[in-house]
Amino acid sequence: AERESRGAEGKRSDGKGSDVTATDLGEWARALADECTAMLAELEAVAPWLTLPAPPAGALLSAEVKVFAAIPTWRELGRQSEALAASIALRLSEADATEEVRDWLTALQRCLGEAQARGRTLIGACEALATQAAQYAEADYDFLFDPSRQLLTIGYNVSDHRRDASFYDLLASEARLASFVAIAQGQLPQDNWFSLGRLLTNPGGDPVLLSWSGSMFEYLMPLLVMPAFDDTLLDETCKAAVALQIAYGAERGVPWGMSESGYNTVDAHFNYQYRAFGVPGLGLQRGLSDDLVVAPYASLLALTVAPEAACRNLQRLEAEGFSGRYGFFEAVDYTPARQRRGQSRTLVL
Repeated sequence: AERESRGAEGKRSDGKGSDVTATDLGEWARALADECTAMLAELEAVAPWLTLPAPPAGALLSAEVKVFAAIPTWRELGRQSEALAASIALRLSEADATEEVRDWLTALQRCLGEAQARGRTLIGACEALATQAAQYAEADYDFLFDPSRQLLTIGYNVSDHRRDASFYDLLASEARLASFVAIAQGQLPQDNWFSLGRLLTNPGGDPVLLSWSGSMFEYLMPLLVMPAFDDTLLDETCKAAVALQIAYGAERGVPWGMSESGYNTVDAHFNYQYRAFGVPGLGLQRGLSDDLVVAPYASLLALTVAPEAACRNLQRLEAEGFSGRYGFFEAVDYTPARQRRGQSRTLVL
């Protein structure tokens, strides 16, 4: 790989028709080597006895064999340390223990002590992170919650000291995740869940919950964390939403997957603008058919619902050049009004 990296002009095919430069191969090879080195260093830090040579005959007794036959947890290692220390001390005191055995057991004692100290440090760090995570999860929803409607508002105007006039009022929305978590924590009443709107449509023949913009993010993002149950309204809705996205992509002759993303418009500082895009018929928002923006991450979200179709779409996106060194691009804007003359699409990086 190092030799390949020196030949910046050379190229290799990755078997899919695209060219991979030798420099790219060298960089990825070095990245892999760095990862392997880091993993080995971590392994040696948490299990330093792995660096010891093979034990000489008669060095390991039943207590040590029990520990090393499986991978102990840090707490298990701490509980077994006294038995190990007593066993090693007994073996070191025996007259038939050779100098080679004594040296090895002494080194093992040192390694176990280092591992136990490392384990206590890691357990303490994990407990501190768990406490911190629990504290961060203690959100106050009162200033966003309207008890008369049993809904969360879109936001809060700090200057005017008042809630916004708009609400998260659709079940087919990413906001259902906030409701789910808040109810589970006892921060919101269960009525909040049942107050979320369940407007139905059937553009493809199957009933599907309406969202605001018809985006993949609204339907599928909560599935990354929330439990899903077969044959429920939400389950059928997510499947139907993906099917309609696929059908709409085929109808427009582009890969499917419309969601919230950047698009081919920049501000005065040349920052790409960002908003929701979706499929007409799935969203309440008007003008959805005016834009055609495909976001590759939408297909990744769809892996939770239609994995084979999502993989095929990702392969198509890859084949059409919508990925770079660091993965897929933000989006592909096909909207005619935002194209330069002679162009049919623009990559949003």
